[in-house]
Amino acid sequence: MECIERSTTLHTSVRLALMVLPRCSHRYSDSPGADNVILLTSTRVLSFWSRKLRLEWDLPFSLIQGVTVEDTGIRFASKQGKEHDKFAFIPEKTAQSWFFNQVASVVRVYNARRRMDS
Repeated sequence: MECIERSTTLHTSVRLALMVLPRCSHRYSDSPGADNVILLTSTRVLSFWSRKLRLEWDLPFSLIQGVTVEDTGIRFASKQGKEHDKFAFIPEKTAQSWFFNQVASVVRVYNARRRMDS
């Protein structure tokens, strides 16, 4: 079973990308992100647990210094320091690439909007 990858535009100014890691995959069922959902909105990225519906972390773009792809996922570097970095566990390379491209697209729009507002 593969990750669920969805991207949709709800309104011209709101775009969501959703990364749901498989719960029933035998390869990743005991891994750190087994029932984790990563939600990308037009202003922030959130991580929550689907079984408990509990927010793990919420990081607004205004606090993100950089985004990097690593061996097992994507790291969101925080402007507040390394101890505030957030990590999205995405073990499959194709899912990493898809989600990273979604993040890049949304961040470009976010930065353009910020420049226009300045």
